[in-house]
Amino acid sequence: MELETKLLRDSKFFNIPEDPTDKHQNTDRIKNHGLIIVGYSPGMDGFQNILSASKSKQIPIIIYAAPGAITEEDYKEICKYSYHSICNLPLRLVNDVFTILSTFPHGKK
Repeated sequence: MELETKLLRDSKFFNIPEDPTDKHQNTDRIKNHGLIIVGYSPGMDGFQNILSASKSKQIPIIIYAAPGAITEEDYKEICKYSYHSICNLPLRLVNDVFTILSTFPHGKK
């Protein structure tokens, strides 16, 4: 996710104060986030914890995965959450991030 993070930062559209992490325990630190992006791989440690944290805090989530990589079991769980997007291309990731952060009511009053 380093390349993708650099791409998002270089666009200058987004504030990305934290570097990517591979520690799912960081979901405990989610407080004022408008979006969660997961660099998915099959069998990854803590995926269900990340998805659950996103749901419980009603934060949109983007699953960034190689084509065909998402297991059927994980796909079914992802689809239970309305605020999700699945993408597998860097430009699509930028587009999804921009669209979600522009339209989702995070921080709007």
